[in-house]
Amino acid sequence: MSLEDREEVKMTSTFLRGFASAGGYVQILSALGYATRKHAGQFRKNGKPFILHPLKATTYAISCGMKDDVLLAAILLHD
Repeated sequence: MSLEDREEVKMTSTFLRGFASAGGYVQILSALGYATRKHAGQFRKNGKPFILHPLKATTYAISCGMKDDVLLAAILLHD
């Protein structure tokens, strides 16, 4: 994994963890931990970390105003 990819995963995970903790989003925190564990060491055909897509999709949904704990957790787990 490239340093850039590693930093993007770390930054996005940190943002989601902070967002979920501050807002009391228990399902997001649970899904984030589960998805991170299950996709550890997995990569897509293009070499990107597998977890990066669900992390970015969830961050995008938040940026669009989505605040539903269960729906955001489902986005994290959709792959």
